[in-house]
Parts: sequence; C-alpha cells; structure tokens
Amino acid sequence: MKRILIVVAVLLTGFFLFAEGQGEGGATAAAADKLDMKGRVLKYIAWWNPAPDQELWKLKVAHLEKKYNFKLDNINSGGWQSHHDDLVASITAGAPIGEYVYVDQSFFAGWVSEKLLLPVEDYGIDYSQPYYHQQKREGFTFLGHEYSIKDQFIEPSTGWWFNKSMLEREGLESVYELQSQGKWTWDKMLEMAKACTKDLDGNGTIDQWGFGEDPLHVAALAFIASNGGNIVSDGKYVMNSPQVLEALQFYQDLNLKHKVVAMRPEESEWNWAYYQFGQGKIAFLPFHFWASDSQFGSPEDELGWALFPAGPKGEATSGYYPNNTVVLPAGTKEPQKVLYIWDQIWKPDPQFTDPDADPFSYLYSKFYDLESVEETQYMMSVGGRFVPFTHEIFGFKSAWEGIPGEILKGEKTPQVALEEVSPVFQAKLKELLGQ
Repeated sequence: MKRILIVVAVLLTGFFLFAEGQGEGGATAAAADKLDMKGRVLKYIAWWNPAPDQELWKLKVAHLEKKYNFKLDNINSGGWQSHHDDLVASITAGAPIGEYVYVDQSFFAGWVSEKLLLPVEDYGIDYSQPYYHQQKREGFTFLGHEYSIKDQFIEPSTGWWFNKSMLEREGLESVYELQSQGKWTWDKMLEMAKACTKDLDGNGTIDQWGFGEDPLHVAALAFIASNGGNIVSDGKYVMNSPQVLEALQFYQDLNLKHKVVAMRPEESEWNWAYYQFGQGKIAFLPFHFWASDSQFGSPEDELGWALFPAGPKGEATSGYYPNNTVVLPAGTKEPQKVLYIWDQIWKPDPQFTDPDADPFSYLYSKFYDLESVEETQYMMSVGGRFVPFTHEIFGFKSAWEGIPGEILKGEKTPQVALEEVSPVFQAKLKELLGQ
C-alpha cells in the first residue's frame, strides 16, 4: 500500500503553466478559462480504445466537455496497418483522422522528415510535468523538437517473463528478491538458465530449457539496453560501442557456448517458443507484456514478469516501453487550443481523483501474479528504469530484423554482423538528419 500511495502522489503532483500563444489558435492565460471550442469534436484514436476505463476520468472529461464546449471521441481504428495508412492519407489530404493520434515508432522519424507531424513544444504546454510520460517525451524528441504528448497513465512494457514454478521446483532463488536486492544480473540469470536446462526423462534429449528463442528477438534488444547500449544517442550512431558488442556476444554465447537456448524447429510455427514457455518447458523468455493475452495458452505453472537483468556495463535492471506514443498530426486546426484541452484532460484535479484508488488495479488481469504488478511494474513506473530505445524510432527495423537470428545461430559473429549493418544504419540516419 505504501508503494501505491507513493505512485498516486507522483501522478497527482503537478503545476500547470499556460503561456500566451501566437498565430492560429492562440489563446492567452486570461482567456483560457473562457475558451469556447464551439462544439468541436476532438478525436482520440488508436488501433484499440485508448480511453482509460476509469469512471472518474470519464466524469472529468464530461465536465471539461461542458466547460469548454467540445466533445472527446475515443476511437478504436480497428487495425495497426490500416490505422497508419489512413493517418498518412488523411494528413496528405489536409484532414487528419484525429487530433490526438497514436503512432508506432517505426514510422516516427520518417514522418517527421516528411513533415507529417507537428512539433508540440511551442504552444505553451509544460511537458516536464509528471502527468506526461517523460521517457516517451525523451524518446520522441528529434532534431531538437518534441512530438510526444503521451500522458503518464501507467502502462506495462517490455520485460522478462519467467517460469516461477519451474525455478521453485529447481530450488533456485526468487527473481523478485534478486531484482529488489540489485542482484538480478546476466551472470545470475545464466546460472539459473543452466540449472533449468536438463533431460527430465533420461532419454538423452533436453526437454527443459533455460531460455527460449524469441522469433522477434526481443532478447537481443534487452541485452543491449540492459548493458547501457543503444543504436542512436543524441543523433549519433553508437551501435559499434563495446556495450552493444558485449551484449550481442552474450546473446550468442547463450546458445553456442552455454547451450541453454530452446531453438525453434524449422517446420514449427513462428510462435513456437511462446507456446513452449506457456507449457512449462522454458524458464526465461524476454518479451512484451501482451504475450499473456494471446501467446502462452493456458499455463499450469505460475509465471512471473521482471525487469531485464543488468549487464556488466549497465547501471541497473531496466526495460523499455511499448513502441508507440500520442502525437499531433500536421494539419490539425487550432493546435494551441487542442493542446490546451489535452493538458486539461490529464492535469490532476482533486475533484476527479480518488486518493484511495490503486493506479495499478487494471494491470492485475494482465499478469499471473501480484509481484509482476506490485514489484516490477512499480519499479518501471516510479523508478523510471527505462532505455529510450531507438531501434524503431529511427527506422532501422527492417535492416535489423534478420541480424539477431544470424548471431544467435552462429551464422555470423557479432563483430561481422555489426560491420555489415553499420553502413546501412548510418546511411539511414544521415538521410533522416538531412545530412
């Protein structure tokens, strides 16, 4: 309960500044409370329903709708690809599909270069307030301009799934205790993965594994992030750093040297490792939180969710957020008024705040144990242990996709793989930076 109260305090703390605006849609601080949106419908849109399922939030929006004479329409666009296709087409036609629009970060840098998104820093809103998502604010800053207006609504992220029941059966330490004590490291994870990798029925074939080959290779990114590495930092290519090379070498060693990785059979389904993990045959599987909804089946074992273990050059355990944020499309009319309304929606208001509410409550259904929420999610949300990962923000996804698999299988050394892909990444970065 103490942790929950701390989180509530963080979420409710804030001081709002409204600066005098210039140009179309400008409004002064004196006129802000008299703002009349003249019945305008403001659309908040994602490829799911983006509105929090919280009664007080709905009441607050209704109050603001009456006060400023607007209507907030929360829209589920229905599909990831069609959402982004429709957004580009609508911006190009001069009529964006919404004012507050989620975008996947794989499109971000290219769309900024094509001037499809509006910078948001010049409209009198202070995005340093704690009710805005600071990690996404940092991650979606490009060429000196800010683009993210994502609120600080607590959300899961990418972390480290583990089979808690298996670890207990093998007499191994609690990952949660290791995490809280600062002892959840690569070396400890490897030690536990080795202990879990074994032939259970004595037929000469390994049938319980310490680690799963994720077809999306989240693990490769996890090791880079947890070792203090990245692809781009401050507009500079940094993937040739010792941190990245060490991370990818450790990833390869898990399979070739330590032999703890359950490799997907050639004829199996792409999500084979997820199913094997759900069936209790794999101890560790770094992946996105949403896998519990669709990929693990109906596990009999209890599953846990932790931060990435810290690498030798990493400062602490870490994770990274889902690859999307809320932006303002180019062509949005009266952007200052639109952003003022958005700020009012998320600015804490005691009238619409329950001090006893658990901000984590909606997350319990997404995980298999309380610790996933009360330990890991707490550390993610309050501790801010995140890397603003640029793998997709800078449009490198297509060039990167096959590399981790080649490294894991030993088809290429990490050094050779980086030497081959670095020119591609650097050329892409120069293109995006207009160099």
